[in-house]
Amino acid sequence: MLKEKSRIQESFLKNKHELRPRNLVKLLFINLQGFDTEFGQIESLNIINRSSFLEKKIGYLTLSLFIHEKSEMLMMATNRLGLDLDCPHLFIKALALNCFASIADADMCRSLSPKIVKLAQGDFPRPKIKNQFISRAFSLSRNNKAQTDYLRGKNADDLRVLNVKKKAMLAALRVCQKCPELRQDYYKAIRLVLQEEEHGVLLSSIPLMRLVIFGIIEDVHKSSVSSEDLVFFEKLIKNTLQRVQALVRENDVEYDIGKINDPFLVVGIFDLMRDVVGKISTLSSVPSGKNLKLWISKIKYNMLRPYFTMMISLR
Repeated sequence: MLKEKSRIQESFLKNKHELRPRNLVKLLFINLQGFDTEFGQIESLNIINRSSFLEKKIGYLTLSLFIHEKSEMLMMATNRLGLDLDCPHLFIKALALNCFASIADADMCRSLSPKIVKLAQGDFPRPKIKNQFISRAFSLSRNNKAQTDYLRGKNADDLRVLNVKKKAMLAALRVCQKCPELRQDYYKAIRLVLQEEEHGVLLSSIPLMRLVIFGIIEDVHKSSVSSEDLVFFEKLIKNTLQRVQALVRENDVEYDIGKINDPFLVVGIFDLMRDVVGKISTLSSVPSGKNLKLWISKIKYNMLRPYFTMMISLR
């Protein structure tokens, strides 16, 4: 393993570009075995500057594993990620978002947050692909006629846009984790995703919603919450409950599993609401003003009542 590592390092020094993708894949395996591969960081940055999608894919994969938050290469990576987030190629956008969600530190989050906000809101150009439809390879099951017919009718570009939105939700989660002060920038994106028809995008946004809700509740504990946060919290709880009620009542053939409409999404939302109920129950002991006490009572007794009623009816 050490001999192969030294050969790869020698190849990098000789600047043999045609061997660089292959050597990076080997170096990735060496890294997974626990060996130090820090010298591969600069090579990963070099390869993602290439125009080839395959090279970029290998470069971003190795970059997300070789670079950590305290690495000196993060500044150089920030510039390249920013360029690829503006790239019209939707798959390259997805690669950059995926890497950002893995390696971004607080400074990178502050620098690229405006771009992440636009992508999370779906505010990016959608190149149209003429007469290109999803192939059999995308079919979830060839035996499931309903799913196969649905995917064949989907435009390939639609699925690429949805893929970017899912990755953008993960990147937004990273931003809110590293820079809680930027939380309000993503309120509009969360409101829009609750109206999304594609369940995969909504499922990918649940961790972000949990983080934002818990952040608002922590601000209530500290009596430092803003009126905008309170209004957003009320609308988010109300819209989430309406969405899960619609999921329970309807029966969509596209997401039907055992005659249950998308159980993964339903369980994910119920799990989120359970955690919210647990957090809100701790607000009774919070010393707060009259307006804040009225808001807490409104949330506890008016907005969460449909949740309990639904749980009882499901049981």
